[in-house]
Amino acid sequence: MIEVDPLGTINDFAGLQRIMRERKDQLGISNNCLDELAGLSDGYANKLMARPPAKNLGTLTFDLLLQALGLKLIVVEDIETMQRYASQLVQRQEKQVRTPKVMGMARKHNAPWLFSKRKARKLRELQLMIFTPEEQSIIARKAARNRWKRWRIERKKRKNAKKAA
Repeated sequence: MIEVDPLGTINDFAGLQRIMRERKDQLGISNNCLDELAGLSDGYANKLMARPPAKNLGTLTFDLLLQALGLKLIVVEDIETMQRYASQLVQRQEKQVRTPKVMGMARKHNAPWLFSKRKARKLRELQLMIFTPEEQSIIARKAARNRWKRWRIERKKRKNAKKAA
């Protein structure tokens, strides 16, 4: 197991923000420096670190701030809380659990809003941060190959439909 030196204990979102503020103070860096380290726009850390915060952490800013502050989260069970709720826990029925296959179908057919232009743009920005240029090139080639494959299949269907008619 990894040796850790805990900076504090939290059990809510406000506690997480408090720990992040304390870590920034411990490092002795300004909010502008934090903006630069995390790759945030100027003044954004001011909004995130304010009391009360003017902006809340999103998934992207959360990841960036953890890295910039050199933090890692370790999740442990809160035994006292679990003892309080133990009598209220109800076992789930396995028949009602969504499997990945069913979830994929729901996304594909019932939720076109999941893949908006805005969401695609954000995912692309994240992809540019995560992948190296070589990996991005591989991904682009696969995408192009799949687009051409779909086009060929559709063309073949059109030709077969013309022959049948």
